[in-house]
Amino acid sequence: MVAAAGNLRGTAGSEQRSAIGVVGMRSRKDRERDRAARKEEDERRAETDRRGEELREAWRQRHPEEDRGQRQGRPKKDGAT
Repeated sequence: MVAAAGNLRGTAGSEQRSAIGVVGMRSRKDRERDRAARKEEDERRAETDRRGEELREAWRQRHPEEDRGQRQGRPKKDGAT
């Protein structure tokens, strides 16, 4: 019986080491996936910001007198500040 218990104990240890190795691999894969997701989100945000600035600039070019009035602190034509 002692021999059988020794074998089981040895098996449990190797299974535990294997499980830790697998968990470590999952963690690395999770980190890589999270890093890729953050990078994609940053790229989307940068593209959104860039497009927003393009739209603001296009509006400024089409409405130069309104934009000038807003920068000088004058109220808009409809009376709103």
